[in-house]
Amino acid sequence: PYAGIKVGGTIGKNRKYLIYFLFFLILAAVAGGMFYRWGPNQIHTKQLSLTGYKGMRVKSETKTEITDSAVKEEAYRELANDGIFEKIRNQKIKQGDIVHVKVRGYIDGIEKKDMSMEDYDLEIGSHTFIDGFESGLMDRKPGKWITLNLTFPENYSNASYAGQDVEFQVYVYYIKKNYSEDTLTDQIVKKNTSYKNRKALYQSVRKKMEQQQEKAVSEQQRKDLWKAILKKADVKDYPDSYWEEEIEAFDKSYEEKAEALNITKEEFLDQYCGYDEKEYAKLREETCEENAKKRVIVNKKEKKEGIEAKSYDELAKKVESLLMEHAKFIS
Repeated sequence: PYAGIKVGGTIGKNRKYLIYFLFFLILAAVAGGMFYRWGPNQIHTKQLSLTGYKGMRVKSETKTEITDSAVKEEAYRELANDGIFEKIRNQKIKQGDIVHVKVRGYIDGIEKKDMSMEDYDLEIGSHTFIDGFESGLMDRKPGKWITLNLTFPENYSNASYAGQDVEFQVYVYYIKKNYSEDTLTDQIVKKNTSYKNRKALYQSVRKKMEQQQEKAVSEQQRKDLWKAILKKADVKDYPDSYWEEEIEAFDKSYEEKAEALNITKEEFLDQYCGYDEKEYAKLREETCEENAKKRVIVNKKEKKEGIEAKSYDELAKKVESLLMEHAKFIS
């Protein structure tokens, strides 16, 4: 009987030690998991997969053909922006024309300075002025003063003018029209630009358009590639330092833009971005979270590919170039 008691006591002790051992093992596992999640590593590397990125098919923009007609239209627009366009004085004004005018506005015979303007380009049919103004210029030829007797609407934005009769005196200098293939000559190009002829102008414009397209397509492909890689990699966590650095950089970028305009960040967001506080906070969180996850991928690729860089920005560019090089973009 004593033997039975002794054995039972030993088994009880062993069971007790086993329970202690399992308890501490569980604690160690939990602690280890907490350290793995919140410690220096802070990344579920087992859930981060970058395999298969070579030859990865990404739906995005691709380069398209730039036609000769598109090049010429852009050339005519650029000339117009530089003040080189047709000035038509022998045709009647019609819907859609852009006329170069000066305007005088009178109420009870007294000129109102806020209704007068010099050298204004007005598109007929744009409804920029009150009813009757633009239609009153149609079927008239440039080179003369035109009198328009009109009435401001009752709900006019300037309450002091609402419902009042007004007389406008409008002088039309010319109808402004972009050059076309039929009207642009080598002589006009040589006289008004640094190009010898139309061919040289078109070649320069084509080159610029190709560069702009390449830049725009590359930027969109870069965004779409990162979107696809982040989805594939499924980054779950990232170090707090990544988040903090991205938040600081994000806020600083807006603060610097506001400072350059000598206004507050809040004024910049409202006047130039159209963001309220909640919209800015949402954009900030989404952008910084995405960028923090990008850092995880960039740093993992650094180790895997043996990439060397002096700064994170340099490293990110090298990793991005590597990913872009191996991706296949489809429209």
